[in-house]
Amino acid sequence: MRRAAGLPAPRAGERGPFRLADAGVVSAAFRAAGYRDVHASEVAAAYRFASAADFTRFSRSTSSPVTALLRETDLDEDAAWEAVTRAVAERAGADGTVALENVAICVAGTA
Repeated sequence: MRRAAGLPAPRAGERGPFRLADAGVVSAAFRAAGYRDVHASEVAAAYRFASAADFTRFSRSTSSPVTALLRETDLDEDAAWEAVTRAVAERAGADGTVALENVAICVAGTA
């Protein structure tokens, strides 16, 4: 979405959906909040969708940071999401399904 809107990549530490995408950064945030004995681990998280359109419906309903980003631009929201669908369709399997491998960071600490 940022690319489509002509916006630069977020700067390190800038607010956004990937700000805490590093286990070290998340752990540091927990420590800064007063937690001790902080432990972080990465867990594989696979997402499977029947189609690129299904991926877009899911993303649109769960991605408020993207919606907020769109409000800061002159982009037509529907056109922007159609661009997402087209981009994801390029990564679909021969049967049209979309499989995305992700990592979730689980953090625990003592208050």
